Amino acid sequence: MSFDLQLTNRRALVTGGTKGVGAAVVEVLRDAGAKVITTARSVPVQPAEGVRYVAVKCARWWICSAR
Repeated sequence: MSFDLQLTNRRALVTGGTKGVGAAVVEVLRDAGAKVITTARSVPVQPAEGVRYVAVKCARWWICSAR
């Protein structure tokens, strides 16, 4: 099944986008034309092309900083 999400040149933010469901969401959004930025504890060894990654360190949910 093919469908157009009409996301070309839209921005998408995905938290936890390096593994599992988050990584799948990043892939679908990127393939639909969105400009994707994702956060995770670390940048993957082989980052997906066209995706911007931000490594975030969170000691507690209210104390986070980008690396």
